[in-house]
Amino acid sequence: MTPADEIRAVLERVEELDREALMGPWYYQESHGRILAGATPDLWDKDIVAHLHTGLHAETTDGNGALMAESRTLLPRLAKAVEILMEHSKGHEENVKGAPENVATFCVRCTMLFPCDTVAALQDMAAALRGEER
Repeated sequence: MTPADEIRAVLERVEELDREALMGPWYYQESHGRILAGATPDLWDKDIVAHLHTGLHAETTDGNGALMAESRTLLPRLAKAVEILMEHSKGHEENVKGAPENVATFCVRCTMLFPCDTVAALQDMAAALRGEER
């Protein structure tokens, strides 16, 4: 699987989650040791979508509710931004497939030594999505 394929697989998963989740934007409230994430500002009605117990002595201002609520809107937006980057990266490929290691190859689109900066960025993105340190 190429780095671009790995990235596309993650983008497809984000799109699937976006389609299946309750429509955003979500809101959150921290109250009585609980973090609530819901679809409406009035979180005590039927539209509450998550009710997380942080524990009796847990700090309720640790940002979990904000992360969940903001992720509902920001994750699909980030996926769209990455899709645009992927579209712009098309055509950046090696001019000679399977060349010996001692033979320099170039990117057919930008003529830089391969891997060019664009391909290297895709490789780094794929590694980050796998949870690998850079």
